[in-house]
Amino acid sequence: MGEQQMKQNEKASHDAPDAQSGHDDIMGESGNSKTVHVSALRWHFFGWIALSLTMLIALDIAFTLAIEPYGSHSEAIWYEYRELTAAGERYDTIVIGSSVAQDGLQPGPLDETLATTSFCLASPGQSPWASLRALETALDDHPVKRVIFGTSYTALAEKAWPHSDMTCVQAQTTTWPLSQRIARYLELLTLPDYFGSVDSLAFLAPFSLNHVDHYPAAIMGNIRNRLECATPMEAFDRISPEARRLGRGYVNYIGEVDPTTFDASLTAAKSLAADRGFELNESKWAPVRQICDLCEERDVELVVVVMPHPISENVSLSAHYPTQMTRVQRYVEEHGGTYLDFSMAKAELYTPRMDEFLDMTHLSMAGAERFTGVLAQTIARVEAGEDVHDSFFAYDDWDAYLASVDEIGFIYFESEAVADGLHLTAVSYPGTGIEVEYEYALKGADGSWQVLRPYATDPSFTLPANHFQPLELRLCVRRVGAQEPESTHYQTVSNLGT
Repeated sequence: MGEQQMKQNEKASHDAPDAQSGHDDIMGESGNSKTVHVSALRWHFFGWIALSLTMLIALDIAFTLAIEPYGSHSEAIWYEYRELTAAGERYDTIVIGSSVAQDGLQPGPLDETLATTSFCLASPGQSPWASLRALETALDDHPVKRVIFGTSYTALAEKAWPHSDMTCVQAQTTTWPLSQRIARYLELLTLPDYFGSVDSLAFLAPFSLNHVDHYPAAIMGNIRNRLECATPMEAFDRISPEARRLGRGYVNYIGEVDPTTFDASLTAAKSLAADRGFELNESKWAPVRQICDLCEERDVELVVVVMPHPISENVSLSAHYPTQMTRVQRYVEEHGGTYLDFSMAKAELYTPRMDEFLDMTHLSMAGAERFTGVLAQTIARVEAGEDVHDSFFAYDDWDAYLASVDEIGFIYFESEAVADGLHLTAVSYPGTGIEVEYEYALKGADGSWQVLRPYATDPSFTLPANHFQPLELRLCVRRVGAQEPESTHYQTVSNLGT
């Protein structure tokens, strides 16, 4: 028994290290498994994050490509600018401004008269801030000698359009490094008109402002444009068949204004002037000053052109136009620029005609060609050292300007529901000393016109409440004693008012 016990003890003593070793092995294997498992989880977690980010980026790209318009006006302009600049073309004249400059200034008459090579960086709704940034780019890229800034009173006085500013930034910065694009967007969202508003946040998601209509046909059409059109210029031509690209950024459209129709934008401007009275928007006025300063610093000739409008617009804004635009003229001229307000041009120089407008603001192809020819000749006179101030009415002689107006401006009528029917009040803008009279007529079921109130100098008329709605009315206006109407306006109203 003792010997057997000794053998068992010896065996135990030999087995003990093995057991301990085995225990250590088991613990070691368990620790390695935990380490591998944690590492796998970590890589799994980061993998999901990377995959999620990739998917979000892919969705954002797809979303943007689908609903962000391809071939906008600004995009087409800046694409052409970059292509021609890269090909070695150089421009000595740059045109900036909003759609009034884009439509109203044509390259042919401008370059032929002034022996220039011009490029138009103006675009719809382009704010003075966007014009300033576009000009900075052009001055760095080209030996610019002359800048023509086309603008208007309403373009300087109305609130900025976030959609237009953002579209301009997108188009201009497409090829910029990401850091520079971000810096420009940050500048945009901190502008006084936008900072602290919903608009400033919308700039962080451009498709929330700049998008095609949210229905399948529009989205698919936009995708087809991206796939089938080699350049934004081709896409612009497809989606804007009424547009005519004249080269080097210039665009105009087919058509002309119908003076018998109601123009809501003009009426809105009149209402704003009459009801609130607006001064030049400071967030727009500041960049105008910077444009003047920049041209003065770079020794570049600046010509600020107040584009022509139908005479009735100036007349309707009489309470504010001369005082506010005097500020612009004074600053431009004090800083070495030339200021030309063609809404104030004397008849021997230029008179806008209603048949030369696309609407109540923009010149047609024919109108732009005639106007640009007059502008180019006027600039040539200035550059030859001639004083052209006598060719324009002065703001401080506004009465003389009004006395020179020999027409009845654009007319319309306002309506208000009253107890006994619908009260109508005609609005017109004749020149000083022109006495007018008004006639109201109603269109019948057979298409004929029934005179409701014959010509009278009283602009008001109450339509009896027994008429059904809606009603198509005609308003004619003529000078007292004339036989035919000088202007006619058609408007649909209801007994509830419009």
